[in-house]
Amino acid sequence: MRGPATGQLASVAALADLQNLFNELLSNHGALAKGATSTVEGQKVVAVKDTRGGTLYVATTGKPYPIEVSKPGPQGGRVIFDRYDEAVSLSAPANSIDISKLR
Repeated sequence: MRGPATGQLASVAALADLQNLFNELLSNHGALAKGATSTVEGQKVVAVKDTRGGTLYVATTGKPYPIEVSKPGPQGGRVIFDRYDEAVSLSAPANSIDISKLR
């Protein structure tokens, strides 16, 4: 699927803006508490637990980057963050559908 980052895809495009994504993920939370240390994707982390059920896992070695945000349950899920400071190149697949032409 491809199309302009406005209109129907605006909410999806917002996920590509890392600053905006973190502002959304990290606002609107309950009280925070330090959780246990563990490992996520091979990285040593410390959990920062939200009383509303979410957990942010932050690297304990190197730069304290967020490594994962997760929330249990049927409305939950997890987002893994990796490859910091690497260039990213995106392009639509060869057989993508331009949704702006579906009217």
